[in-house]
Amino acid sequence: MPIHPFISVDWGTTNFRLRLVEIPTLNILEERTSPHGVKHLYQQSQGGDREGIFLQFLLLVRNK
Repeated sequence: MPIHPFISVDWGTTNFRLRLVEIPTLNILEERTSPHGVKHLYQQSQGGDREGIFLQFLLLVRNK
């Protein structure tokens, strides 16, 4: 049976979790997490470049 992964993203108020999940086993192939949820990034971006701050965060998490 071929492996078909999907991306699962849970970007909540307090945490960020990104997972590459294998179908049909639901094994996690890759995972990236951060204690910086949407609330933290929103507060950090007040009066600034919100899109840039969120993009910078995603690029940082990708490279972990």
